[in-house]
Amino acid sequence: MAVTDTASIGQSRRNPRTSYRAISRNSHIDESLFCSAKAGAKIRLPFNRPGKYGACELPSEDTTKRGLIPAGRSMGSLGESFVLLRSDLERMKQGPAYLTPEEAAAKRKAAEAKREQEQAISAQRKQKMLQMEEERKKREPLSETQQIQQRRNDAVLRNAEAMLLEEKDEVKNMNQIIMYGKCVTIRDAQINEKKYMMREEEEAERSSDLAMELDRQRAVAAYEEREQLKEEERRYGAQILSEQIEERKIQRLLQEEQVEQERLQMTKEIARIKELDRKGVEDKVRRAAIMAGEVEKINSAQVERKRAVAEREILEDAMIAEYVRQRDLREQALAEQKAAAAKEKELETARLRAKQERAADRQAEIDELRARRYQEAHDRGIRAKELADRLRAAETNRDLAEARESQQAARLRAQAEMATIEAAEFARVLAENKKAEQLRLTQAEAAAEVRQRHMDELRTQIAANEESRKHEHEEQVQAGIAARAKIAREMALIESIRQQKLKEMEADGIPAKYRAELARKNFGKERL
Repeated sequence: MAVTDTASIGQSRRNPRTSYRAISRNSHIDESLFCSAKAGAKIRLPFNRPGKYGACELPSEDTTKRGLIPAGRSMGSLGESFVLLRSDLERMKQGPAYLTPEEAAAKRKAAEAKREQEQAISAQRKQKMLQMEEERKKREPLSETQQIQQRRNDAVLRNAEAMLLEEKDEVKNMNQIIMYGKCVTIRDAQINEKKYMMREEEEAERSSDLAMELDRQRAVAAYEEREQLKEEERRYGAQILSEQIEERKIQRLLQEEQVEQERLQMTKEIARIKELDRKGVEDKVRRAAIMAGEVEKINSAQVERKRAVAEREILEDAMIAEYVRQRDLREQALAEQKAAAAKEKELETARLRAKQERAADRQAEIDELRARRYQEAHDRGIRAKELADRLRAAETNRDLAEARESQQAARLRAQAEMATIEAAEFARVLAENKKAEQLRLTQAEAAAEVRQRHMDELRTQIAANEESRKHEHEEQVQAGIAARAKIAREMALIESIRQQKLKEMEADGIPAKYRAELARKNFGKERL
């Protein structure tokens, strides 16, 4: 039953809350279902519309009793019209249909198949619409906010994928190898740095020794120069002394010559006086006395002069000796002071060198102890990891063995149950055959038919079991192929991760000898 589209649209406009709004021009809705029909409404009745609905009879008492028209109402009082489809009329003419269980099951199966087909078509249409929508979204240029959000989502996905990859045992093993490579690289760098520092210290010591040797050579050269200067000064002093001695000798010679000249003059004077004495004794005596006095004075002056010269020479010799002694004392004190300073400098250098050697030895011991402790901790961690891996592998192998044993036991039980069922079935068949043999005279054809049907069922069941076993075997083969493909994909992923890790190690400056362990690591063997 349905009302026309004109009445539906009119009532929807008059009372939008209690009426139904028509969506299509060909839709027909029974307004009585919504309790909105009004008495006396004029509705067009498309009873005699050709082609679509066919002809319809007026309601009768029978239709009223059957519930098509409410009791106590007439067509005039209803104010409504009823439209019956041809399929409804045909169904009403056919009467109630009683289906057998097989027909009902077939009908349900067909309905389910049709519904599944419709659902598949709908899902396919929905998938196609979603795909078209995705393609449309891909073609549309993204806004700046969407681009930022997409970059954030991509970054989150990349981080999540990286975190998931880092949780794999192979990646953890790679990270352990990388960490070990970094540690030994740092250790090698520390050893090289220590060797470099030792070379620097040795070079510094050699430079210090060379500088000290140069200082010593300069000191020796300065000492030799001072000794040479002293020797030159001594030679100069000796030369001066020699010159002074020669000068004194010359002076003595001059003085002796002068004395000799004076003596000669005195002799001449005495001879003259003697000659004059002959002229007069008094005059001679007087002159002799005067001359004697003068000679005495001259002799006294000469003696005094010689004594002064001798004293002056002695004083000069003493002054020269004192000067030489004071000079030697000053030079000796200066040499002792420089020797003490050089010795003090050597002692300070030796003390600093010993202190540096002790500090270097102490730091080397501390570094070696730290490296040993770190290496021992690292070795303990590796041993613990290897033990855990072996235990986990043993547990996995044990679980696999138990699973294989349980599968084998289940297979054996299934085969035993199947054999028991087949034996029981065969026994039942034999019993039925025996019973059928007893009734063969009266029921030969029926028994033969039953046996044939039963054998067909057995063959069907055996074929079904064989097909099921084949299907299970194919599923196992497909599962193995899928597992191998999955392992191959995982190995390819692990290989790509390995190459990425190798590039990171190379970028971090890890030597090739420490990258070789990761490069030749066989993760497929561990996985198998």
